[in-house]
Amino acid sequence: MFAHSRKCQLLEAVNAPAGQGKLHVDFEDEAKLEILEPSLEVGYHILHFIGHGIAPENGGGLLLEDQDGKRLPVKADEFLASLAKGLSPLRLAVISGCNTAQTLHTRGFRDLARALLAEKIPAVLAMQFAISDTAGLKLAEVLYPKLIAGQSLEAATHAARRALWRRDDPVLQADALAMVLRYSTGSGSDRVKR
Repeated sequence: MFAHSRKCQLLEAVNAPAGQGKLHVDFEDEAKLEILEPSLEVGYHILHFIGHGIAPENGGGLLLEDQDGKRLPVKADEFLASLAKGLSPLRLAVISGCNTAQTLHTRGFRDLARALLAEKIPAVLAMQFAISDTAGLKLAEVLYPKLIAGQSLEAATHAARRALWRRDDPVLQADALAMVLRYSTGSGSDRVKR
């Protein structure tokens, strides 16, 4: 559950004077597939998930909740299949969950960031390893105002990373953030850039 005070902080960041009327934010308090699925069907351009990730060697994905509020590991492919109707308008997925962009050099393992790219989402910001809730909030506080102001995703991500460097555990927090992009080669095929 995303604490009320954290929601207020995030809303303050995105509703700064430069962002007035440019960004609409909705929150879901329960991390359940049956709640997230209809929410995404609205046609959002950005999905920002704050929660726990599952490392690729454990199937990759997110730790959500079942009907009783107990932990429910959901693999990347299962998560994407359940949200398929709402994925096409997405332009950016920000996944503030540990190990959601963890690269493994082992065949058969795929992290959530690359699974989202495979579904044609053009850009994903995700975490290579653990990140604190405070650092995740700082990411949003810096990223969204920069995007609203017209900066590129690369510039906004760089600014967020610089802000994370100034936090208590700067190396761990700033280096966790990974930007993974899908770009066209001009030959009709897409490539992944990291």
